[in-house]
Amino acid sequence: MSRSSAWSPPRSPWILLSTRSATLAQEDIAEEDPNPYPDFEPVNIHLAMSLVPEEVAGFFELDQALYLPQAAIRDLDNEYRALTHSQLELIASRIAALNQCFY
Repeated sequence: MSRSSAWSPPRSPWILLSTRSATLAQEDIAEEDPNPYPDFEPVNIHLAMSLVPEEVAGFFELDQALYLPQAAIRDLDNEYRALTHSQLELIASRIAALNQCFY
């Protein structure tokens, strides 16, 4: 009997919802520590990556260059790229699915 090497999510959604990772709260950052929230308010994706502060900063610099600046993400009345917000989200969702990103 061979087993597939492809990952599949747990059958119960409660397993995914109840799994918690350690995070670094904004109020716990010491003055000498790198700040994982330098230009943005701490939203869930910041918190998920907060234990490696340098990666948070690098990730969001790249995110703004390839996706949209933070202020433009929720500005649905204006389009800032040749692609619409909906088209960008469709591409991002497809790539996340292909990469098996279940964040």
